[in-house]
Amino acid sequence: MHRGLFYLTAPVLLWNSLSLVSQAQLVQVGPGFVKAPFVRVYRYPDGGSYVRAPFVSVSTPGYRMGRWAYRLPASTDFLQMDWRMLSQTVLEWSARLDADLDYFPSGKTWRSQLKTAEIAALVPKDRDAPPAADVRQQLQEILEIHRAASNSPELSRIANLPSFQILQLALAEYVTPSEQRSRRQLFFAAGELNRSLERFTTGGGWQQYLALSPGLVLSDDKALETEPVVSSDEFAQVLARFNSVSQNTDYRVISALPAFEATHERLAAYLGRSPTPSLNPPEELPAPRPDSEP
Repeated sequence: MHRGLFYLTAPVLLWNSLSLVSQAQLVQVGPGFVKAPFVRVYRYPDGGSYVRAPFVSVSTPGYRMGRWAYRLPASTDFLQMDWRMLSQTVLEWSARLDADLDYFPSGKTWRSQLKTAEIAALVPKDRDAPPAADVRQQLQEILEIHRAASNSPELSRIANLPSFQILQLALAEYVTPSEQRSRRQLFFAAGELNRSLERFTTGGGWQQYLALSPGLVLSDDKALETEPVVSSDEFAQVLARFNSVSQNTDYRVISALPAFEATHERLAAYLGRSPTPSLNPPEELPAPRPDSEP
């Protein structure tokens, strides 16, 4: 009885086994690759991966790009660039984002939505001047699209890309109106100079004389005002003091400070002038003491 049952079921099992073998497909697995029919493997810049196959969808998260993984440039890094360098930076990171989107199954869709091609067409590469008003408006609209994407939980993988984040910072600086940007550059340089002067015994006198002390023309509190209340004449008077210091060899210790030179240049640029010596020094200068340097 049992022997008869064996002879009856064995052919059935053998047939099923052969049927499964005939439906099997070769799968190759090796370091860094998977090759099989109907299997797609996508890898992302953050080290994550996504495997898609019939009845299978597996996503493996990569490392989170926190501060330990890379340092995102500060907005002031872009603030200090001239227009030519800033435009080149926008183009460079737009191209990098475009390339990074190739890692995503829907990269083509996101490339279209984030308008990387439009950015490349709108931003000139070798023009040391702010964008035209119509170009700035178009880029501002693109920036708003990027900001909306960065706040979407569904798009966190794209928003965490360094290329996406850096492009957004550079683009935000590029669409800032020229006069507003020049003012911010001036007050950033003035803040650096104010801190540089603290190491001198006579630093307080210099801060007062160069209008860096609280309440004066180039002070930090003036920089925070949304509506400028300092007149061009007041800025011009401060520029005359910078001109006088820069032409007096007795004060070379002060005028040689990188922050002094930067503030001098930014102040002249803000007024649309060139740093020139003052014919009539406005008043007696406080004498610095080089030996008070740390």
